[in-house]
Amino acid sequence: MANMPFSLSLPIDVVKRLIITLRAVPHAVVATLVLAFVLLLISSLLAVPAGIYAWQRPTLLNYLSLAFTIGLFVAAGLLIRSRVLLIAFGLIVLVLNLIEIVSLVSFGGLISLGGVEAILYVDPHEAREFVVEHIAVIGLGLLIVPLFIGLVLLKGRVDRLRTTPRLLCAAAVTLLPASLFTAELVRTGSPDDIYLPTRVVEHYVAYLGANPLTSTISGIATAVAAQQEFEALRITRANFRFTAEESARAGRQIYVVVVGESSRRRNWGLYGYGRDTTPHLLGQSGLITFRNVISPATVTSLSLPQSFYFASQSREGQPQIAKSFVSAFRAAGFKTFWLSNQGTHRSAVGNQIGVLMQEADTVRTTNYGFWNSVLDGVLLAEFDRAIQDPAERKLVIVHTLGSHTIYGQRYPAEWRALPLHPPAHEVHTNTKLSPPDAEAIDDYDRSIRYTDWLLNEFISRMKQLDQDGAMVYFSDHGQRLIDDPSHVKGHGYSDFKPYDVEIPLIVWTSDRFSASHPDKLAAMVDNRCKRVSTVDLAASMLDLAAIKVSPIDPAPSFFGPHYQIGPRRVLLINHRFEQYDNNDRAVPAPAPGC
Repeated sequence: MANMPFSLSLPIDVVKRLIITLRAVPHAVVATLVLAFVLLLISSLLAVPAGIYAWQRPTLLNYLSLAFTIGLFVAAGLLIRSRVLLIAFGLIVLVLNLIEIVSLVSFGGLISLGGVEAILYVDPHEAREFVVEHIAVIGLGLLIVPLFIGLVLLKGRVDRLRTTPRLLCAAAVTLLPASLFTAELVRTGSPDDIYLPTRVVEHYVAYLGANPLTSTISGIATAVAAQQEFEALRITRANFRFTAEESARAGRQIYVVVVGESSRRRNWGLYGYGRDTTPHLLGQSGLITFRNVISPATVTSLSLPQSFYFASQSREGQPQIAKSFVSAFRAAGFKTFWLSNQGTHRSAVGNQIGVLMQEADTVRTTNYGFWNSVLDGVLLAEFDRAIQDPAERKLVIVHTLGSHTIYGQRYPAEWRALPLHPPAHEVHTNTKLSPPDAEAIDDYDRSIRYTDWLLNEFISRMKQLDQDGAMVYFSDHGQRLIDDPSHVKGHGYSDFKPYDVEIPLIVWTSDRFSASHPDKLAAMVDNRCKRVSTVDLAASMLDLAAIKVSPIDPAPSFFGPHYQIGPRRVLLINHRFEQYDNNDRAVPAPAPGC
């Protein structure tokens, strides 16, 4: 050892002294330190969502929430001595955490009620595509499971703590951070994201704030309670009857409403996009393009009910009508059809869409799992059957899959060879696109071209009928599409961006309609540059078909004269309202002649 270099002998001496010191420490103390370290590791794994949340929102309150969460799990580890029970408890938490981690990492916030509902009513096809879309985050989350089990087994070997110190330690690790957490809440007030373990403590938690540990459990409890409320609402709607006057217009009539999915107008050539994504519609006569339209919400489950029902969050004092304009058309003597490529009950957004579908006389579905790769073109056969029905007056609702993720599955495979010019980085707001990002935008733009083709097919078939009527197309909401360095795409986020709700609204009128109702055509042309929200779609459709329903006010019709809407509000997935018409928000460039 005398000839050993100093740089090597010093660390060896330090290690020897450390070993001698540890040997002098009582075995019980070493075991307790090891137990504390293992419990801290276990609790940290179980508190990963709280850690991510604090990292995303670095405030003292969130750091204390993280400490409180870890303390709760340390206490649970101290009090649950059985390895089997602790593993069972931990696996339940880890499953809930995985849901929360995907929401935090992929959607930028704690899971919302809408997200919980999507999970509760998921089917295998939905689950498969969701996993594919978020495979990286889910894979990292699953890596925690074997590590957690190994630590629990190790904890069982070193856990020799007696009952009294066990209880004292459990109390200390929970009461101290809980006291600091509560004191900070009293000082700063409640944060925006509030999730409740049960509705009983709603008002208390609204003051104390939210612990990320409980948000998934809270969402499940709330979703189950919401379903009970929904059943009561279903009964109310079943007992409601419209008092409607038949349309004053004589002869055969047909009105078609095509509901798009996740289609943002920024990527439509019809609205000035740098790529020709709408070649068919650009060549159509009788087309009116509304330039400044938004959806009333950022997800289908919240947007479509507001568009189809007459009760409107932007129209204070308007009567609460229990059924949609579909039932109003039925009451006015129209035969109604609902054709859907989104599954029988649209399980990904709950049963609201299912109830809407049930209001129609005839319901046809071409897809029995929302996320299946069934192209919207299959709707054409059902559309042909509907428009050829011998009924004098018809309303046809067509619900498409449009441009929902995964974008590459929304158009025919052979369309992948279609050239797209210019390249994505030359037409997109984000000029620093990676090759996968550019490919995603290409897929999205092809899905818009497929929608353009489909709408052209619908119009061509309606032209052959030579009847009085019109087709209205709008999207349920917008879409984020890698618009900034965050590389985010999709919808349903807890924060708000303008492109979440900026949608196309297009009306095609038949030659007979245009010739017979020049006043209506003039009103639509006059309104095409005004601020519009599809929250007024129901009143507008009645106005379009000259149907009167008491006590509906016809004024909120964007197809009628003198249409005006105040500052437009948007409902987010966390049920928070956001003002769209802010002074600092850019307004899309108007069409020529506006």
